[in-house]
Amino acid sequence: MFAHILEEEIENKIYVVELKPSKFSHNVVIAMKLRGNRLFLCGFCKLDSSKQSTTIRAINLIEDTINDKGTIKKSSRKSMIIYGIIVIVLIICLAIIFNVIKIIRATERYNIEVEKYNATVLEYNDLTTKGDFSTISDMPKKMESLSIQNTDFISSLRVFFSENNVTKISNDTSTINDMTKANENVILMAKQVVAPEQEFVMERLKEVEIIDAIESVTEQNDVNGLLGKENGYYGCVYFSTNLLDNNEILGNSLVDKGTDGGGAIEIFSDVNSAKERCEYLASFDGTVLTTGSYALVGTMVIRTSYKLDSTEQYKITDEIVKELTSIK
Repeated sequence: MFAHILEEEIENKIYVVELKPSKFSHNVVIAMKLRGNRLFLCGFCKLDSSKQSTTIRAINLIEDTINDKGTIKKSSRKSMIIYGIIVIVLIICLAIIFNVIKIIRATERYNIEVEKYNATVLEYNDLTTKGDFSTISDMPKKMESLSIQNTDFISSLRVFFSENNVTKISNDTSTINDMTKANENVILMAKQVVAPEQEFVMERLKEVEIIDAIESVTEQNDVNGLLGKENGYYGCVYFSTNLLDNNEILGNSLVDKGTDGGGAIEIFSDVNSAKERCEYLASFDGTVLTTGSYALVGTMVIRTSYKLDSTEQYKITDEIVKELTSIK
């Protein structure tokens, strides 16, 4: 194949070459551009079908020559493979880093909710030392706190390769938020029965359908002599119930009738005093002096008449507890 250089730009590695692919072919002009290990070819010819085919044949010959004898194309292919692998690895690494960052952010939001939840746990557990909630359904004896999750890159990377993901973390965060709200309601219920105002107790008793009337104790008519005394109650409210005929019970007032007319709620400032009161009442169980049922709720003792049967005693106590702990 005959060839000679017509023009060249050594600095830019551009060459214009005239070629004669074979003895009987036309001369063709080919421009070459060398960029690294890649060679770019461009053929020039007039709009003549024979010259076009000759130009194409010349370019093919150059390509064959490079493939057979040179290293430009082989090096180029190898470089492209290496570059391709590097690009793929970089993309994978960037994708992992991006997802790990999302996991870190999601875990931070999760930890914020956990801290809020744990605050409610501490508050409730503190209330359990101030009141007794064992007679209140759905109120636990004690709550357990949750652990804060690590948000460093390595820990989050482990999360990425585990079954956990941002969606699951977000769902768990939402669940913790719901649990916190539930705890807040339980705390409010607990606060309502730990040393409540007597006026609050009286208002809630008025909402109990089977209670007819209520009357609070004063120092002048307190037959127990416990009002305002050390370890005594600071408030006491007697009530009558439509489950009994109060006309058959001796006494000019509800306080005079005592618990016989329906029952009473004795309100103490601390749970230990309320427990001591229950222990005192328990000493009369099974004797002729028994005054009926009694239940410790928060720092209050809910008492019912001995004239009520056990089912009626439970019913009235249960309805009072529900009303005292309801959130309005």
